[in-house]
Amino acid sequence: MNSSAQMHTLEALMASMIMIGVIVFAVEATSLTPLTSSTANAHIESQL
Repeated sequence: MNSSAQMHTLEALMASMIMIGVIVFAVEATSLTPLTSSTANAHIESQL
């Protein structure tokens, strides 16, 4: 058995878990609602 190949596989699995965690965190941190763009647009128009 090649221990180097096992370490590369483990490293790839851990990297993919970290990337998935970052993507999930980014999606949860931003509020993606249908009214997001219109609310921002109304706020900018009220300032003008």
